Amino acid sequence: MFSKLYPSVVRRLLASTMGLAGLWLSIGAGPAQAAISSDDLINAALASANQIPDGNERGMVVSSIAEERAKAGDWGAVDRILADIADVSVRDDALSQSAIIAAAAGEAERAMALVGRLSDVDGQRDATAAVAAALVRQGSVSVGIGLARAVDDTEQRFRALVDVARAMAARQDPAAGRILDDAMAVLAQVSDPGLLGRLRQSAAQAAVGMYDVPRALAIADSIPDSARRLQVLRNAALGFARAGETAGAVAAADRALEHLGDAPDAREQAFVLLDLGTALGLAGDGERARQAFAGAVEAVRGLTPETLGEIQGYVPGAAIAGNLTGFGIEFARALPDIVVRDIALRGAVAALVDAGRLAEAQAIAGEIQDGQIRDAALQYIVNGAAEAANVQVAAAAAEAIAGQQARQSATGAVAERLARNGDVNGAFDALGRMTESPEREDVALELAGIFADSGNVEAVQRAVAEVQSTENREIGTANLALAQLAAGNAVAGLEAARGLSEPTLRALVLARIATRIGAQPLDAAPLQTPPAE
Repeated sequence: MFSKLYPSVVRRLLASTMGLAGLWLSIGAGPAQAAISSDDLINAALASANQIPDGNERGMVVSSIAEERAKAGDWGAVDRILADIADVSVRDDALSQSAIIAAAAGEAERAMALVGRLSDVDGQRDATAAVAAALVRQGSVSVGIGLARAVDDTEQRFRALVDVARAMAARQDPAAGRILDDAMAVLAQVSDPGLLGRLRQSAAQAAVGMYDVPRALAIADSIPDSARRLQVLRNAALGFARAGETAGAVAAADRALEHLGDAPDAREQAFVLLDLGTALGLAGDGERARQAFAGAVEAVRGLTPETLGEIQGYVPGAAIAGNLTGFGIEFARALPDIVVRDIALRGAVAALVDAGRLAEAQAIAGEIQDGQIRDAALQYIVNGAAEAANVQVAAAAAEAIAGQQARQSATGAVAERLARNGDVNGAFDALGRMTESPEREDVALELAGIFADSGNVEAVQRAVAEVQSTENREIGTANLALAQLAAGNAVAGLEAARGLSEPTLRALVLARIATRIGAQPLDAAPLQTPPAE
């Protein structure tokens, strides 16, 4: 239930594995102060979790409690919680996550002990692969490699070695490529052609992410399925180009062009050429990039007008993404069909915003004739300008949107973006330009959540004051408690939590408090359990 009623605050809490159950407890002040420990809070949460009627929700909450105790290093509590989880799949999920947490802390033996408690062999293999990569990221490289090599299932051993290679590359370990070679050697034991192609594709993608041009191209060449090989080369060209690996981008693009005929149809050929045009442009070969874009259009010229217009509409954005701005804009302007032209200009606006060229994007948006298409282009500018903390451009673009609902949504987006950028006054100015509506309350709650994460208590109070409905005020109170906690005032956070009447939110907040205080108890009034209903 709570995932529907309180998507923002609950999502943030559970994403941090801070979640607890619906806590059907009174947290009213008792007659005297007492020391409240994290164990008190966790025990209360577990008791209340049993009162959640929905099994899936209850399992998610209990699993989250176990994971949080694992992060705190409270393995005794983890064992107790796991023992009380009746649902096998929920328990296995908690075991897997706890094992990864242990590995991230360098506790390899504990991690593998937790993996060994999983109920099925496949789950153990999956978890072992995840633990191996986590150990490498933590710095226990040889241990992680050993675990990956020890996985008995061929496919899972391959995946484990690929994950370990990725993790090693992220650490700039020069031996990462050799581990990827080990993974490829495992594929000699795979006989299914479809599976073999998918696994080789996965390895090629890993090599691209590792910026390993020779291995990426060699693996791509080994893929037997021609269409899959083309996709790998296309993605490699783009990936290397975006990473500044010019030689690798050109080499991958050349091979992709050689295999262009392997595309399943003309439309797919056109999309491949669009991506290759972007890659070649980024690699500095503007002439060949323009040829690729022209080829994309020619590939579909004999198809339906709708398909031709679709590809033409994508060219400007792809060209601008490939540093061919002038070519892309002039291509759009020259299109004879007004609707296709407007769509192409919208794509140009989006690409210019991605490149941080807001003034140019504004100018191009002004050339769009269709109102809805222009509003969509302005929405791109709103988001990009707010992200760049350009308040004036964001506000101007939002005000220029003709559709009332679209303008309202854009203004809300401005408020949220500004809040994330730390511009408190700008965020509330944008909120003030929204008309009274449920959407405005949603934005106010989002602001409360954003400011709660940064511990800005005053800003959270200001956002909560904009909320009218009882349910939303409850969320606002939860965010106020979290803001106090983020600001370092756990006692004030607990006092705010006492004002929560909705059990799930109250429990989630108490879970965060339990984590924050660690072994240091709070000097506060005790938690009190109300009479049974």
